[in-house]
Amino acid sequence: IVAVAVFFTPNAYAANTNSADFESGSSQELTSADQADLDITGNMTIEFWINLETAQDATERYILSKYTGTGSQRAYYVAIDTSAGNNRVKLILSSDGIGGVQEAWVYTLTVGTWYHIAFVYTASTADVIMYANGVSEGAADQPDTMPTSIFNSSDDLEIGGLSGGNLDGKLDDVRLWASARN
Repeated sequence: IVAVAVFFTPNAYAANTNSADFESGSSQELTSADQADLDITGNMTIEFWINLETAQDATERYILSKYTGTGSQRAYYVAIDTSAGNNRVKLILSSDGIGGVQEAWVYTLTVGTWYHIAFVYTASTADVIMYANGVSEGAADQPDTMPTSIFNSSDDLEIGGLSGGNLDGKLDDVRLWASARN
C-alpha cells in the first residue's frame, strides 16, 4: 500500500515555478488533517525537493511533520538543524507518541539550489537511509537507536513549518509513502 500525502503540481520538476514558497518568521505552512493514509506505523519513505532562499539561522527549521511539539501525538518529522554550528538534515521518529529519536546527517544545502532529499525507513531493521539527489549519504553523523515502529498519531500533517520553526525556502513534490522505496 502506498500513501501519497501532497503534490504541489501534477508534474512537479525541480526548479519549476509551481513550488510552495515559505517565509521564515511567518505562520505559513500547509496542513492536512489526520487521515488513514498518513497513519504510517511501519516502513516509510519521505521525499521532497527543497530550495532554500536564505541561509538558515542557528535553529531547527521544519520541512514535514506529524509531530505535535508537546503532548502525546508525536509520530515523525524532518528538519534542517543548523544549531551548534552544524548543517544537518534529520529525521525524528516516535514509537510511543511522547519521546522521539533521531538520525541526522551533516549536509549543507546551498541557497538557491534545488535538492531532492529522501529518507527511507525500514521498520524491521530500524534502519534509515538518507539520499541527496539520488545518492546515499551513508551512515548518519548523529546515529540513534531508531524504533521498529512509528506511533499512530492523530496530529495533522504539516509541511513547511511547525510551531515557529518555519522554513525559508521552496518545497515541491513532497511525497510520503507507506513503504521503504529504493
